[in-house]
Amino acid sequence: MTNTEPSPDELVSIHDRNQVFEEPDLLRAQFVMRPMNPEDEAVVINAALDNAMNPQNVGMLSLRPRHYTTSQGKGQKVPKAERKYIQPANNKLPCNHFTTIAQLVLFDRRLWKAARINFHQLLMATVLMDLDHKRDFGVFMIKNFEFIYEDFIHDDHEHSASVIALSVQVFTVSSVAQYLLSNENALAIIFETIKLHCHQYIKFSDNNDRFLRYDFATASMPAVLRRALTMFKDALYILLASPMQWTTKMKESFICGIEVYADILTMMQGMDSIKRQIDQHQMIESEWETAFNMQVQVQEITSMLITWTKSNAYIHQRVAKIIIDRILDICSCMPEFQNEKSTRIDTFVASTIEFNVSRDYISIHHPLWRFFGGLFTAGPEILKYYKFGEKILPSDNILYLDSDMSELMETSWKNFEPINGLFVWPISALLEMPLRILVLHAQCHSQLWRRNGYSLVNQIHNYTSPLCRTEMFDRDIQMMQICAAKIESTEFLIRCLERFQLEKWARNVYDDLPLKQALDGVPITPSSTPEELSKITVTASEEFFHLLIMIIGERYQPGIGKSSRLQLLEREILHLLCTRPQTYSVIEKTILLEPNVKIMEKDEALNRVADFHKPASTAAGTFHLKESHRNQYNPFFYHYSKQQHSQAEQYQWREREKCPRHIRACPPPIPPEFETFFEPILRILDNGLFIRLLYFIINRFQKRSRYSSEGLFHRGLFLIGMAMNEQIQRHKKGDPEKELNFVDQAEEIGIFNILRDLSGKSEAESHQNLILWILDKLYEVKDAVNEKKDVDEMATEEPEMETNADEKLAKKKALAAKKREQAMKRMQKMQKAFTDQNNLGATATDAKDGNDFVEVDEEVEFSSFKNAGFPVCLGPYKSEVKLNTSRNVKCILCQETEALTFNGKSMVCCGFLQNSKLFAQYGTADNLEDRTDVFASTTLTNGYSVSTCSHTMHFDCFKLFTDQLWSKERNRARVQILGQHIIDAESHEYLCPLCKRLSNCALPLLPSIDRLPNNVKKFSQTRPTPPENFEEWLSRLVGLANLPLDNAVLNPSSAAKSFKSHSRKRSHSEKSLLQLQEPFDGRLLETVLSSSQPSVVVPLSPNAGELPMLPESRGTSEPEGNAAAAVNNAVVPEEWVQNA
Repeated sequence: MTNTEPSPDELVSIHDRNQVFEEPDLLRAQFVMRPMNPEDEAVVINAALDNAMNPQNVGMLSLRPRHYTTSQGKGQKVPKAERKYIQPANNKLPCNHFTTIAQLVLFDRRLWKAARINFHQLLMATVLMDLDHKRDFGVFMIKNFEFIYEDFIHDDHEHSASVIALSVQVFTVSSVAQYLLSNENALAIIFETIKLHCHQYIKFSDNNDRFLRYDFATASMPAVLRRALTMFKDALYILLASPMQWTTKMKESFICGIEVYADILTMMQGMDSIKRQIDQHQMIESEWETAFNMQVQVQEITSMLITWTKSNAYIHQRVAKIIIDRILDICSCMPEFQNEKSTRIDTFVASTIEFNVSRDYISIHHPLWRFFGGLFTAGPEILKYYKFGEKILPSDNILYLDSDMSELMETSWKNFEPINGLFVWPISALLEMPLRILVLHAQCHSQLWRRNGYSLVNQIHNYTSPLCRTEMFDRDIQMMQICAAKIESTEFLIRCLERFQLEKWARNVYDDLPLKQALDGVPITPSSTPEELSKITVTASEEFFHLLIMIIGERYQPGIGKSSRLQLLEREILHLLCTRPQTYSVIEKTILLEPNVKIMEKDEALNRVADFHKPASTAAGTFHLKESHRNQYNPFFYHYSKQQHSQAEQYQWREREKCPRHIRACPPPIPPEFETFFEPILRILDNGLFIRLLYFIINRFQKRSRYSSEGLFHRGLFLIGMAMNEQIQRHKKGDPEKELNFVDQAEEIGIFNILRDLSGKSEAESHQNLILWILDKLYEVKDAVNEKKDVDEMATEEPEMETNADEKLAKKKALAAKKREQAMKRMQKMQKAFTDQNNLGATATDAKDGNDFVEVDEEVEFSSFKNAGFPVCLGPYKSEVKLNTSRNVKCILCQETEALTFNGKSMVCCGFLQNSKLFAQYGTADNLEDRTDVFASTTLTNGYSVSTCSHTMHFDCFKLFTDQLWSKERNRARVQILGQHIIDAESHEYLCPLCKRLSNCALPLLPSIDRLPNNVKKFSQTRPTPPENFEEWLSRLVGLANLPLDNAVLNPSSAAKSFKSHSRKRSHSEKSLLQLQEPFDGRLLETVLSSSQPSVVVPLSPNAGELPMLPESRGTSEPEGNAAAAVNNAVVPEEWVQNA
């Protein structure tokens, strides 16, 4: 070893060898044994430098690392990292020595905290006060960037006590940042330093050994990585401070930095890939925090790099070339991209990629696709140089973005100019990754991934949270919009339907398929029931149409729509205030801004859309949405979480309750226009397959299909409103080539006819305002189209040259008269439609099916006989009261409102049934031979007591709820079963889903008898009541009560038998169906089943089906069973029913 000072490069090699050196006793005593005073500091610093520069003590610079690297697993060996831009730094003076400042900076780690801080203060007071010296210091830091950061990574002091804390003082100066970026290749050096440090975490993918990625499974967020990621801040400082002045050196340096940054993104591609757990829950939570912490550090620098790239057309093409090459490399390693299949939906056919999100490996990290999507939010002056499509035969006139670099450099790129007509392909590969993540997000809402634990739940939450959504969720939506604009609309819809596994659902014959065949292919779990599978299908369809709403309606991002950044902020704040009034602190935390957005823009946007209400004595001041901005509310805003969507819906319903109908309907707002690049997205709205899908939604909802829901119907109505708004807006432009033809196609297929039928019906009660708004909009669209036709006809009839002013005036008057006539016709149509939809009073008494719905609060109509002035309730002259109302109840499980009718859905309420000895006053039963079952005995030995909380449910919802409850109880561990529980599953006990009250049965809710259809004859209608007074009626009633009933005689032998209570070891599910049918008369059972109403008590057994039964009643051994049989066989006098 020679007697020269080691260079930083030599010191780095020493670090790599991980040598350990014991410090000299002298230095240990000076640093540890006594406190330092100002006079001793200079002595210690000099001693440390002398020992450090001594060749015999070079090893002291090699300290033990704080943390070891991630241990590599068995398998292929990861290739060694290569250095391309980091070069050995020569920090020596011409005399072959270091300067004092260079020595102190390079050996900052050897100093104690007080010495470091004093040295940093000295630098700020001297070197950093002069601009030239500051630039030289910045150059020194960039040249020794790797060595300085290696010291910081393995240091035991915080960031504020390290020399790298001075980078913010240097890199934020505009002239210094520009010089370092263009002349010193600062971006490439910083990114390569990060790449070299993170190389230790690279492994081959477990599910695909053809590409590498970062793997933090064995080291959850190591401290050394947390420190290393602070290097991204230095790159961000440089990009924020440097002006965008594209010189030749600046372009070359920026492209070099992008190449290294793309390598980092490639290693992040596919991190933490997962596969859906089907059979059992995941035993150990997978590691996910490190990858998201890395994403948080990367996203700010990604936004700045995209902003820089979009400012120059040549740079844009070079960066797009770098990213597309790596995307195609990754696609070549994935077998599903090699072969495509053909998918047919009725008469529509398209090629798709064979991949199943619920079966194959998938990762939420796809930074390359998102970076590429961000590039194409540039202005039209940049995107005009591109063409999109699939690769065709080679041609001299077409240059592809993935062509060889040498071929592209022979064109205008050699002069740093963009290529005109550069062809981008394949669009199918660009569509696939963001679509997979959005399908994963939809399936998580369907609870299909609940067995994967909280790891995936947290990832999905962060994916859409304000912290990460800008460079994750938003970029995926933008990538979908790019593909929707450049792929033929039918192919785009089929690819999306196939990925959501809805290709069967979208077919015309889906409702006619057998249940097993229809649900074949739906992601299943071991405990899936047909009801659960159909619910999964409906949820997937809801998420699919929600995605279409986002693709068509979210165009406030500058570059996608003709909008500004201020309008984007206004919309974010507006929808946040639509949930409820917010304080400024909540708005500031929720609306996270990009690094280049000024805080003043947010305050300006807030003042435009909100009014400030001063704080009260106990509450803070809040911002309230201005009433003039209510029409901009979108219930399907893409940044709403489930909770925010529910809050906004409830708050807006309260706020708009007294507003006009067009405000209460919450119709689709009119968004800004698309940029020219994204205008083809609107072709989806008049696509034949899209209109058929809307028809299926409306038609299935009208038929109450199991594959429809309120949410799906609302999304369908919302898309219809969006399409009609777009048709009107494009019609006003007057460009025939860009006009839409949605209304004519929708009317031809019958969508509006179904909506007219649903208007005023109870099944669509919650959507009445939106339905009527759509029908009004229909007349507006037709009038606009007809008006234009009339104007065109009159324009063709006019002579080419008109010289007579009187003729012009006459034609204007004729045109005005024709417009007035059309307006009158339209008003008459609207009046007639309104009369047909709201003529409830005239149709209520003539209803044939008993389904007409009237509000309960309306007054009841009645009429009396023979002009009896005052209403009579009893006797031959009693008044007839015709009840025209139906009870309206809400299911506590599905939240749907249902009108009680005899041919509608069955409704039940929770009940608790138990034995009662309330009437056992003497212990022995009376003889019931001479009594009817109408009067209960006061000496019954045993009876029933029924109580209810009166919370109502659909019978189907109740069955699904109890089936899932029993399934859960059956799968519970034996140790848990033996413990104490609130409910007894064997006795079919359960808790009310709403109030948690103990229940063990379900009581049916029956409509009023006057709601029976007119074709059903009541048993007393053929025997009219003769006129009689009160004495005659009373005597006849006493005589009927004394009549003996043969069918009500008790069996003495059965009555003498001992009463046997219900056994806890045996449930109703273990008894045969014949036993369940014994307490019922055959005729009565048939009537009950035909009316779709459960009888007295609904069984809770999952195997009992929907057959009604009486609890604890078998009719052979219990007195109650004979009493029940007597009730079924007894004939109640018609006078009792009529006079009751």
